[in-house]
Amino acid sequence: MRVTTDLALVLLAFTPLSCGAGDESVAVQSEPAVFTTFPPAAWMARAIAGEALDVVPVLPPGRTAETFRPTREDLVVMQSAPMIVLHGAEFETWALTATLPRSRVLELAEGLEEEFITVETVTHSHGAGPAHAHAGVNPFLWLDPELARREFGVLHASMSVRFPALAQEFKQGFARTDARFVELAAKLEALAPRLRKTALFSEHPDWAYPARRLGVEIGDWKIGRDADAAALDAVVAEQGGRSCVLIVGSELDAAVVARYAEHGVAVVVWPKFVRDSDEDYVDVQAAAFERIDRVLPK
Repeated sequence: MRVTTDLALVLLAFTPLSCGAGDESVAVQSEPAVFTTFPPAAWMARAIAGEALDVVPVLPPGRTAETFRPTREDLVVMQSAPMIVLHGAEFETWALTATLPRSRVLELAEGLEEEFITVETVTHSHGAGPAHAHAGVNPFLWLDPELARREFGVLHASMSVRFPALAQEFKQGFARTDARFVELAAKLEALAPRLRKTALFSEHPDWAYPARRLGVEIGDWKIGRDADAAALDAVVAEQGGRSCVLIVGSELDAAVVARYAEHGVAVVVWPKFVRDSDEDYVDVQAAAFERIDRVLPK
């Protein structure tokens, strides 16, 4: 699969040409392409397409999808894209006001509204960092392998309609990866009995979808990363002897992890994203499930 990461280069292949005053722009398209706004979608498109078309991640390498805002130049390129894949569910807030060719835009979460979890306003801070709030729709549906699989199916169907000449190749790529989603969901489900016996916490409500799927509760970690021994001991004591696990989206400082462990709180990394479009979503999530397995009581 061809992944193009430099939007400046893409601009050469997808350049709007004016056909005269009042005419709409026409995209000069050298070959089919799917533009994506967040890494899991890029990986899904790659899994479906193989080498059949280009996948163009709009997110620059090293940037965080949650805070990314496309530049004016990015939007110019996207306006000429054959297909643009957003996640939706209030994830890309910038898209609410951006001028995009709606007939060529797909939102993976469209049609899954009945699954949406609404987050009540939660305000907290991480250690010495400033307080911030979470509210509105929780957009992280893809952390539930079953919902990610449904989004994968939505993408496959839309790509097949947008590029009908490639539908057979897409069908093969879809079948290979769909089976991996099934296996991934089974791995998570296998952890459910022990998860239900564990006191789970997170600093953000982002893992609410897999928690709902498994019938477990994930409490809000309210005490912050700079919590002293007394605060940590108090949290552990409140759990009535259950093991305590804090779920985080990325690595914490080693000193923080060690201090938590001394007081009976295990920290496990469950990434919300693949880091770039070349990283395998299923592998990343499976590795997180293995880490969870290691810290749960047997």
